[in-house]
Amino acid sequence: MCDLLINSTPGVGKTHISVEVAGNLAAKQLVLITTQTGKNIEELYQLAMRLCPETENRIIRGRSAGTPGNIKPGNLHPEDANCYNYDEVEEAASKGFSPGLVVCPFCHYNDLCPYKRQFKEIPKKGLIIAAHESASTMAVKPDVWIIDESPIKAFLRKKSVLPGAFLQIKGRFPHESALVLELFQQAAENTLQEIRKYSDRHVARLYATNPSAEWQGQNTLWVETSTDGLRQKLTRDLTIFSQFRGETVPKYHQRLYYDEKINYFALKWLRIALGEELGVAYIQIKKDQDKPISYVLLHNNVPKYV
Repeated sequence: MCDLLINSTPGVGKTHISVEVAGNLAAKQLVLITTQTGKNIEELYQLAMRLCPETENRIIRGRSAGTPGNIKPGNLHPEDANCYNYDEVEEAASKGFSPGLVVCPFCHYNDLCPYKRQFKEIPKKGLIIAAHESASTMAVKPDVWIIDESPIKAFLRKKSVLPGAFLQIKGRFPHESALVLELFQQAAENTLQEIRKYSDRHVARLYATNPSAEWQGQNTLWVETSTDGLRQKLTRDLTIFSQFRGETVPKYHQRLYYDEKINYFALKWLRIALGEELGVAYIQIKKDQDKPISYVLLHNNVPKYV
């Protein structure tokens, strides 16, 4: 199957034609259509039911909080809840971990879980409609993937963590590597004091990776803090958070979450900053009395089967 991009003004029928084509293909193949929001998903599903009612049409919905008593069987509506352990799921996700790896395996409601059932009941052929983000969690590779509306926000993830997210990691480091993180934070605090002196400047960035076009010309954090010579040592010390030989991905993430108790976004920020993973890492400083300093990372979240 070749790649095809259709670009046109709104209202000419791109979505209508895509669903019609998807319905025809779904008679013999597994077709995935992804879009941006829950409202878009519902509209696509209703359109699919109207244009191709004989096709096996399914919806994959994101998690929403609920208890066993308020879950409805079958295809869920937007207002339906489909996760019985939502608080813990949110806690894991806020630290950068996949709930499916660290929370769901130990959930008491696994046998009842409507969210998981969606993935277990994916047919070998038919039409699946989901949000762009859900494409990354599907264990089954679709034969055809139709992307409705831009997926850039979903697949180019931007996350930020506060300085405290690095404390658990820093606590496991020898003195020199821990000092690098302290110097990064000191550089951010010095910059904050500088911009507070000037009313016309409200935001600054200190890039650990190459600065983007708008910020070209400034020194990286490594140069600014004179720590470039410690990068190799920091890389070695960071291997204490690497996956063990023979350790499965779920076991690895469970160890980091439950035993190491680290923030995975903070770990990923460091790996990107060191060049171990692709992405962008910087510290953002702004005139904000509440959270003036945050560590920002941008990374690719495109499904592995692409």
